Amino acid sequence: MINEETIIKLLKAKDKEIEARENRISIEKELIESCNIDNAIYEGTETFKTENYKIKFVKKLSYNIDEKKLRDFPLHEIHKFIDYKPIVNLKNLRQFQTVKPDIVNSVVSTTPLKTAIKIEEVQK
Repeated sequence: MINEETIIKLLKAKDKEIEARENRISIEKELIESCNIDNAIYEGTETFKTENYKIKFVKKLSYNIDEKKLRDFPLHEIHKFIDYKPIVNLKNLRQFQTVKPDIVNSVVSTTPLKTAIKIEEVQK
């Protein structure tokens, strides 16, 4: 039987987690501003030292591919700077697994993920 006190504890912990995350982000912004991190630099590392600490600010960019535009270029050119990684199409995998389970089992491995918990209040 599910104990409602445990559910309430989880909800309170999640609220604290959100508050802690927001607080951390605010402090990170404060550090970035106080160190005058150069916003013109998009990638790279800037290091600062205090008497007791060494802090590194690592700036990175996210690179996304426009797949429609990608089709306009020859494959031999694209392969020079884009790697292709096979991903599982779960719908097709499940269908194929019923027909050829030996192939699927030899090529695809599974790893259990963390169980997600979603709590909603019941409206009375």
